[in-house]
Amino acid sequence: MNSAHGLPLSSADRAAAAARIIGSHPQWSDRMVASATGLSTRTVAALRDGSTDAGPQLNTRMGRDGRVRPLNAAAGRELAGRLVAEKPDASLRDIAALAGIAVATAKDVRDRIRQGLDRVPQKLRNASAAGRAVAASRANTGRGVRAWAPQGRAAAGPANWEGPSAH
Repeated sequence: MNSAHGLPLSSADRAAAAARIIGSHPQWSDRMVASATGLSTRTVAALRDGSTDAGPQLNTRMGRDGRVRPLNAAAGRELAGRLVAEKPDASLRDIAALAGIAVATAKDVRDRIRQGLDRVPQKLRNASAAGRAVAASRANTGRGVRAWAPQGRAAAGPANWEGPSAH
């Protein structure tokens, strides 16, 4: 609800709010931002991918449940595989903690190495490559967060968190 006049926020206002949240809380997942703004997760993902902010590139996101998850599961598995090779007697908990993955994932990596399989299943490799391709194609379209932000307003940022002014 728009506190100025009690009407529901327009989609442009919700997109501007999502852009502000992405800027102030980049660790939040797309679902978490979507639930806070009333947008779809796809819209939030498009806003995030088209963001022109030069902010830090995070490797993890916090979900609505408060748990932190990696964006690229393959990277954690690769690191776990290197740790298993360097320290074959290390506990799964130690490997999981160092690699930033779940204990079950560390066990799977160790078992796959023992079976002579690749540390990263093919489906995770394909998903990682597909995600990079989609992000690159979106970056080349020239669509940025500014295309979603309401026209005639100041840039999204903490100074503008009170929301749009009533016209």
